[in-house]
Amino acid sequence: MVNRFRQLKSAWHTDSYNSSKMNHKTAIYYVTANNGYTELKINKKITKIPSVGNTMVQFDSNIKHRAVTQTNADRRVVININYYD
Repeated sequence: MVNRFRQLKSAWHTDSYNSSKMNHKTAIYYVTANNGYTELKINKKITKIPSVGNTMVQFDSNIKHRAVTQTNADRRVVININYYD
């Protein structure tokens, strides 16, 4: 995501594609470090996952989440991986 000098939040979403029968997972690999982050919403509680370079977070794909853009770097680079466990 390109720096827009203000933090923008994407819409809440899931990466679940008929995962009721399979153990569908999401992994987000943070390539770059910046002040952007990912928010997870679990039972109305919001958890903030910071964008720390060379780290990864994994969670069930039916968990609502969204991206928040950075303001302190030109780009926020992440790799989103969806897989069956």
